[in-house]
Amino acid sequence: LLYQDLRYKWSDKLSFDGRVTFFQTGSYASRVYQFENDLLYVFAIPALYGQGQRMYLLVNYEPRGWLEFWAKYSVSIYEDRNQVGSGLNVVEGNQKRNIGIQMRIRF
Repeated sequence: LLYQDLRYKWSDKLSFDGRVTFFQTGSYASRVYQFENDLLYVFAIPALYGQGQRMYLLVNYEPRGWLEFWAKYSVSIYEDRNQVGSGLNVVEGNQKRNIGIQMRIRF
């Protein structure tokens, strides 16, 4: 497992977090885990196995003191398979993508 993080604070109201990860394991039994920054109050530690890459971009925007937005886009690309997941969660192809959007209003 090898990864690089990038955090960029554009202003007090806008920030970006991103990561590129490369992983290679022998099987699911030797999977590796990594902590990821995510939406507010969301805990993300994906299990990575096989051979591939994972990338994500997290954007935080706070236009007002009482209003805040988060958006996360992530993609996992596997080089050793043409199907990701199992059962009802099967994704055809070698990529799995996720999008998350969140808004918080404080009063």
